[in-house]
Amino acid sequence: MVWIYVDGFTFTDRNYNPAGLIARSKENSDGVIYVSINYRGGPFGFLSGPELRANGTANAGLLDQRFALEWVQKHIPKFGGDPNRVTVFGQSAGAASIMHQITAYGGRAGPAPFSQAIMASPAFQPINSNFQQSQVCTNFLTALNVTSIQEAHQLPYDKLVAANTKLVTPADYGQFTFSATVDGSFVPGLPGQLLHQGEFDYHVKILIGHNSNEASYWINPNATSEADFTANLQSAFLTIPSSITNYISGVLYPYPNYSNINQTAAIGYTTPSDSAFSAIQPEKYAYEFSVPPRYHGEDVPYFYYNGPSPLVKNETIALAMQTYYTHFAITGLPNNGQYPDFQQYGTGSNVLGLNVTGIAVKKDPADNSRCRWWQQALYF
Repeated sequence: MVWIYVDGFTFTDRNYNPAGLIARSKENSDGVIYVSINYRGGPFGFLSGPELRANGTANAGLLDQRFALEWVQKHIPKFGGDPNRVTVFGQSAGAASIMHQITAYGGRAGPAPFSQAIMASPAFQPINSNFQQSQVCTNFLTALNVTSIQEAHQLPYDKLVAANTKLVTPADYGQFTFSATVDGSFVPGLPGQLLHQGEFDYHVKILIGHNSNEASYWINPNATSEADFTANLQSAFLTIPSSITNYISGVLYPYPNYSNINQTAAIGYTTPSDSAFSAIQPEKYAYEFSVPPRYHGEDVPYFYYNGPSPLVKNETIALAMQTYYTHFAITGLPNNGQYPDFQQYGTGSNVLGLNVTGIAVKKDPADNSRCRWWQQALYF
């Protein structure tokens, strides 16, 4: 199992303790081999734009991941592993990175260097236009008090880190400044678009999940009106046409039906899940994590559970998640008979609900016309 860590594409921290996860994997088998990789974040890995591409490499962080995954393919047998049974897993930007790895080069450069993927709440800020990419690059150079990428290359590491913090700290709610960008090569399009168009490695088995209250953590609590909602859209998508803004606020989420901005914003986190499932056939599994408060990231302490913790409100759910994850990694199937049956997604769009009230099958809330509209990426 190869962990691609959470960083919002902005910072780097791979320090998670997999002891509990490994212990669960050994209950009925030899267990899993756990691998955690490094990759560059922030301006080191995700600075982009025409000037950067002329003097460097866009999406270097994704290429770091690819190199690490190819290294695992080559060397994991030396550690007792099977290169044909590699499962990547990640949460948030880590899960979004996996979507980029599955859709790398539009699926035209051979199979991905893994056979299975577990994606928890895949989320990213889509930065598609050269205008947006150039703006981030210019802001970074301004923070460094230089005018070119070549000058930035000459600066010490600590100044680059300080500039990264300076840019990221004042970012608007839900904005992460840096993200993977469409580069015409490794990332020929947004993952949702590529999945929808069939441009991906369709051999990869998928287990994916989202939290039922994903976006509340990222939304401005003072945004309570249609005007606030529109302003948030324009902040998130700098080049969005006014006709599309009007359609989103007037048709997809008409006021006052969706006066709770927190509820409407959750679409940004559930839609990537729906994108993956609408395309990938047939072996795919989905779950919805609903243990209160159900915010984005609240599930991580559950699948990294190592014993009693104030971050884990329900030990049964934690142990179940670890069992589903590791059994999927070992066998390709999440079920081992110990917990309620985890059914394939199928035509009924069923997901496994994980809640303090129990574990049970439910209808996928992300299977709706709004998610399908977002997949078209008409906001660019």
